[in-house]
Amino acid sequence: MGILNKLVSVLARVDRDNRLWQEAQLKAVEAIPDPLLKKKLIKQINEQFSEKNSNYGRKLYLIQKCIYGVDIQQIAIEIAKLRFFIALLVDENIDKSKPNWGIEPLPNLDFKLMQGNSLISEFMGINLDSEDSDSYGKLMKDETDELITQYQNKKSEYQYEPDRAKKEALKNEIEELIARIFESKLQGQKAGYLTKLKQIETRYASIPDIEQRNEGIKKDTETLNKNYKFDLAQAEKQLKEFTTGQKVKPFFAWKLYFAEVFHEKDGFDIVIANPPYIRQEEIIPLKPTLQSDYASYDGRADLFVYFYERGVTALKDRGILTFISSNKWLRAKYGSPLRLFMSKHCLPQIMLDFGELPVFSSATFPMIFIGKKGWRNNCQLAQVTSLEPPYPNIDQVLASYNQTITADRFGADAWTFTNQNEAAVITKMLASLGRISPEQIMAGIKTGFNNAFWLDESAKDALIGKDKRCMRFIKTLLVGDDVRAWRTKPTSTWIIYVPPGTDPNSLGPIKSHLQQWKDRLEQRALSQAWYELQQAQQRYCRLFEKPKIVYPDIAKEPRFTLDHEGHYIDMTAFAIASADRSLLAVLNSRAVWFFLKRTAAVLGDADKGGRLRLKRQYLEKVPIPTLMPATRTMLEPLVGRILEAKKTNAEADISALERQIDKMVYKLYGLTPEEIEIVEGRA
Repeated sequence: MGILNKLVSVLARVDRDNRLWQEAQLKAVEAIPDPLLKKKLIKQINEQFSEKNSNYGRKLYLIQKCIYGVDIQQIAIEIAKLRFFIALLVDENIDKSKPNWGIEPLPNLDFKLMQGNSLISEFMGINLDSEDSDSYGKLMKDETDELITQYQNKKSEYQYEPDRAKKEALKNEIEELIARIFESKLQGQKAGYLTKLKQIETRYASIPDIEQRNEGIKKDTETLNKNYKFDLAQAEKQLKEFTTGQKVKPFFAWKLYFAEVFHEKDGFDIVIANPPYIRQEEIIPLKPTLQSDYASYDGRADLFVYFYERGVTALKDRGILTFISSNKWLRAKYGSPLRLFMSKHCLPQIMLDFGELPVFSSATFPMIFIGKKGWRNNCQLAQVTSLEPPYPNIDQVLASYNQTITADRFGADAWTFTNQNEAAVITKMLASLGRISPEQIMAGIKTGFNNAFWLDESAKDALIGKDKRCMRFIKTLLVGDDVRAWRTKPTSTWIIYVPPGTDPNSLGPIKSHLQQWKDRLEQRALSQAWYELQQAQQRYCRLFEKPKIVYPDIAKEPRFTLDHEGHYIDMTAFAIASADRSLLAVLNSRAVWFFLKRTAAVLGDADKGGRLRLKRQYLEKVPIPTLMPATRTMLEPLVGRILEAKKTNAEADISALERQIDKMVYKLYGLTPEEIEIVEGRA
């Protein structure tokens, strides 16, 4: 409804007296072949512009000509129609002397606002939106174009027709045209099937006995359908049921149902959406189709990702994409295919990233994305940190942040939004050739149900008291919250470590302990046995028991430390298979945290306490400067003093020692005093 009001406002500014808008509607009517209908519509248009409120004519023809909509829920479509009717009603001139007080009915919008799954174009094995590239398909183009022209004309007639009987007849004609367009699509995608179907009809055409002829055609057609796993009659029957709303459509054929848009303009001028945020675990049945149809596919991507690509493909060249969605795809690993797709086809022109601000109740970590298809230009960016003025004035918000991202910075890699000075510092840091090997970064254990596998001290002692052999399955555990900068909090949590392939009879009392949650454990994802961990990270278990660097998966400041106690870690923490104290110093430095704030996914504003996601894909990109023996000789004693101080007193003031480390790390990266000011936020 917002877009309708905005368009009305624009029309009122550029065409104050409605003259141009009225002329445009009269011109459009000229294409209608029926002279009686044309005359009727011309009279109706002139009356509506002369007798109604000026905004009525603007709204009416915007609704009829310009606005289309798709939603998977039919109730949403009906609500949209109702809201359009109310929008027109407020601009009606009520005349109690006229039938129905002069209130006009809402135009017939059955083929403008439609129910369907907008991500899926395939119906019974036929991709209704595909372009026919073979020579036979191209030969059918003229016939298809003619059908689409007829289809468009009938839709126009249907929109304007008030008579119920005539409207029903027009609806039947439209459905028949949809079926014929569908058949023309078949010519390109199932030419072999249709050729054989025609041969069957020809084979029996000479049989004079109608009953015998029909029986022969029926039998051979059933065999053909079985061989091709396709039934044309059934397909057309179902297509009609879907089109008329008798069945909920599990697909939506954009280029069929909105054929006039793609036939005349090759797509929409503007696509607006607030796609649903549905996690990837909930769309498993859709994944094979999404994988075959979408360049942006990633098995871990949430559903909203695919709406971006669908929106771009629905646009004409230079069309505008406007989305409200989660910002997670900008940096998450699963967003890489979408970032590559968007960088090639629809670069952002404006982005407003709201972080954790409660702007839209339906979006997690919301952002506004405005892009232009086939257009390469710089992007205006605002990482909004407050809902105080100038918000919600978007122009003023953009001006106040005044940040521009050049087009060449968009690609498959995480989209990091830094100003030119910060970008220069990051580029300089990246010149350091060292990196932490991805194989060294160890993810924590996922149980799938912590209540069953986690033990406190008394529960652990009770199991071992029953059978000392239980001890080999019980490991001390660190969670992300236990890991602090330079130290770990004392922990009394233990984990029952049962990796895949464990003989349940070897578990002793542990099996009985887990048995009480068996029903719940059997409902977990993946295919592990009910008594096994969901993700045991078995390849790391020996490394967990060795000295290592540990850190949480989410943090608002550097929280790296050494673990010498052989703790196993859960899924809220990571470990690096190294006890290198110089590496620990670099990771806890201000320089590295600055790099991570500009390259890792962040929940909120990284400069105002926002939490960073420290997943493997971000840590493996951290540039590690060359650590020569002389450097190590200076760094390691400082790290030792800090670790000892924190071990003795968790609240010990180690800021002076950290400052010495920061200065040494700045020098390792070759940063100038001016660049250090940028890193420390003093520039």
